[in-house]
Amino acid sequence: MNKILLAWIFSLSSLYALSGIDVYSHNCASCHVLQRGDSTAIMKAPPMAVISKRLKMVKKREGFIVFVNDYIQNPSKEKGYCVAKAYDRFGVMPAIGKKMSEEERKLVSTWLYDNFESNGDMYTGEGAQKNCDSKQCCKEGNK
Repeated sequence: MNKILLAWIFSLSSLYALSGIDVYSHNCASCHVLQRGDSTAIMKAPPMAVISKRLKMVKKREGFIVFVNDYIQNPSKEKGYCVAKAYDRFGVMPAIGKKMSEEERKLVSTWLYDNFESNGDMYTGEGAQKNCDSKQCCKEGNK
């Protein structure tokens, strides 16, 4: 009986396998929009596309993933890559990664690298705006 119950739990959990977008939606989306223009709400943090672009300027894939995994657990202005104006406006993010599992941190870190263009401000994953004029989406401060 225990074996049957255990097998049922494992098969059920596989139906709810997490993805990077799931982790983002659950943990990050309340503060980080995907890209500029995604929301009419007041921005609480830089858009994910901007974060990814800035990090890709200084980190290759593996370093990027390691950095994000660490940063979301132990954020600080000293080790961050945001411009000073971003810290002035938003402050330093809370350590939300401490409440995530290792798998969730890896998924969101990898997703953040894989789903944003490094040479632009565009989300390229599922649900991306296909006809976004880059001048419209990228109006301010990606330098």
